[in-house]
Amino acid sequence: MPAIPLGLSVAILFFISNFLILYDKDEKRSAFLNRQLAYLTIGSLVACIHFLIYNTLSAAACYFSLGYILVPSLTSVKSVSLLLVLMLMRPWEGIDHPSLALIPKAYYLISFISLLIHSVQTNCMRIKWQMPMTCACLFFAWVTFAGLQNQPSNLNILFEKFYPILALMFFIHQRIDTKAQLNRLTRDLSIAACCTCLIPLASMQFQSGRLAGFGMWGNSNELASLAAFPILLSVRPLGLKNIVILLLTACILLLTQSRAGILALAVGLLVSFLRSHKNFIKLAISGAAIGALVSVVSTFISRDETELSMSFDSRQAIMMSAIKMISYHPMMGVGFDNFGIYYLQYAPHFIESSAMTAHSSWLLAASENGILGGLLFTFPFLLIGYKVFRKPSKVTPIYFSYLANMTFLSHTYIFLPYALLSMGYLSVNLEGEKKPNFK
Repeated sequence: MPAIPLGLSVAILFFISNFLILYDKDEKRSAFLNRQLAYLTIGSLVACIHFLIYNTLSAAACYFSLGYILVPSLTSVKSVSLLLVLMLMRPWEGIDHPSLALIPKAYYLISFISLLIHSVQTNCMRIKWQMPMTCACLFFAWVTFAGLQNQPSNLNILFEKFYPILALMFFIHQRIDTKAQLNRLTRDLSIAACCTCLIPLASMQFQSGRLAGFGMWGNSNELASLAAFPILLSVRPLGLKNIVILLLTACILLLTQSRAGILALAVGLLVSFLRSHKNFIKLAISGAAIGALVSVVSTFISRDETELSMSFDSRQAIMMSAIKMISYHPMMGVGFDNFGIYYLQYAPHFIESSAMTAHSSWLLAASENGILGGLLFTFPFLLIGYKVFRKPSKVTPIYFSYLANMTFLSHTYIFLPYALLSMGYLSVNLEGEKKPNFK
């Protein structure tokens, strides 16, 4: 099958994900068609203007999708889903064009305007500041303080990462008022993850025989962390549509050849079955089935034994280096984004000439920000994880699968862990609430 250019596949799948999110099966056909016609007209107008100015097809196709979601981003509760999809799929990283660079800031501004419109419609201006946001602010405040004690401080990079994270958490807490809205947001996250995983498959992006993404998800292991989301939500109910999604994303997971991704998927499945089966015999059968599934899937990973051994030794050396950094700098760590600078100084043996990351979100937080910084980062995830496990929802398997992935990936400073932290918190605290769904 011929590969689709990366930019074009990004634009196409970005539009498909937005269309699926805005699709409402309960809406009358005539109303749906009229609404879609209006959105498509705006998208076409924006794309034509962009193409006339820059004469670039892939960027214009991306702007078509951005114009398509402009009105619902301003007026609908789905603005949170659309913003989350935008941050997950990151079209500005897959399409190399300067006009896309300001898209994230522009759509954060649009989300803020949407919040103001929502406040006017409901005649209620309220600010909900909840525990996950407080924990995130405390962690980043400590990262800033610890970074000032180290050289280089790299705080300009930190602020670029911090503001999008806090803004996304803020919008999630302000706009998600009911369990139904949270379930829809979880579904939309799964759709975006599936489409993000399909982009490298459509454009045939392989590195050393392994399927790899682009930008933030450029590594095979990073891509595998997303592939688990649609799989976990497609297990039940197991209809025809879910079977297709399940097989497709399972194929993508196999093509990444990621051991961490398969292990994280197994964790998510195990948690899902633990919370759904109370009978011990059913639990034992489910556990045995998951173990057998992981064993069978592992046989399809055809990575060279020498490569696997080197990968294991490299990870071991990097993690040992991180532990030594913690022991030598227990209070302030080595400073934000300084792990790569200090790696060679603390590595027990030099398998790699340099390592830019600790390959573990928990170790990265503690090695760069000290023990207190590691605790400030880890404690909210464990606390909310305990509550999410006690009161399971659609978020539960995704939450625990991603926590397992964070053990092998350096996602300390990206938006997705904090978005899931907010969603996990809401899955517990919105239990039984019945509030109107404003659209």
